[in-house]
Amino acid sequence: MTITIQELTKTHYEDLIPLVTNRCQHLLNLSPQLPCGFCTRENIASQVEKILEHGQGFIAYENQKPIAYIISYWIKSLFYDRPGTYTPEWAHNLTIHNKKTSFDLLEAHYNKMIEGGYIQHAITIAEVDAETTKLYFDHGYSGRCMDGHRVVKEMIDVDFAPYSFDLAIKEDKGALVEMLEDHHTYMNSPKALLGFEFEDETSLIDKWFMEENVNLYSLKDGPNVIGMMKVTLGGSGGCDMASDSLTIGIQTTQIHKSYQGFGLGAKMINFISNYAYENQYKTLTVDWESHNRLANAFWPKHFKPTLRSVVRYIG
Repeated sequence: MTITIQELTKTHYEDLIPLVTNRCQHLLNLSPQLPCGFCTRENIASQVEKILEHGQGFIAYENQKPIAYIISYWIKSLFYDRPGTYTPEWAHNLTIHNKKTSFDLLEAHYNKMIEGGYIQHAITIAEVDAETTKLYFDHGYSGRCMDGHRVVKEMIDVDFAPYSFDLAIKEDKGALVEMLEDHHTYMNSPKALLGFEFEDETSLIDKWFMEENVNLYSLKDGPNVIGMMKVTLGGSGGCDMASDSLTIGIQTTQIHKSYQGFGLGAKMINFISNYAYENQYKTLTVDWESHNRLANAFWPKHFKPTLRSVVRYIG
């Protein structure tokens, strides 16, 4: 058995397509909650062309047959304003069952990173694939982000009384800006340590009001805004395979501290699930930081964890 490692170029396109196709199907088999819209032949071909154009990676051959690969996007500012690489869930097929080849591909990737001064590598894996998860944790990776999914099956009874939950109106803007400021402060606090520079909150709220595929909701106690939720129709802020045109992504969610612990968050999710059912969406998705204690205690109660993103800091 002869294993060779080659740096990927556009000439490897035909060898990559079946590997990526098999990888996508493997992920759908592992997590049937994932929407399948990403995995069409046309989209896979488009994604492979795109990542070969803008990314870098390596492919392994056994006796001239392609067997494994890893490709990453190279990002000047990944986390904490430092350069790094990101490998989407479909852009690798490294497994514990072929550990030596997997480690050889990772080593080639690290050498390329070090040459370019890139010091972080993030990669997304299937949450239910415990053996592959162990491969990465043994190789120095730690948790960063989790995607979760929930299949929309039926209408659910939701009673917000004495509160209300509905599409935000322009008069809510000031309160929503304040709530978003609190949310961003928390996300960069030691409890979450997201490490992002957020866009100005007023600009964000204005943009969300204008975007056709965004629904912005206010949770109110009488006239007072006590919570908010942003949802994206036909998309999400998560991983590539996390959403398709029949998915609703739940994103920025915040409830005033004094109103937490009363089941309002669950009711907000169920309200969105009913909206999805009535409008023929099939799946809800959300992503959260796995090291965010409050988020990690809340979201898995309502969503099945499907994709885990992990990161290694080189050197």
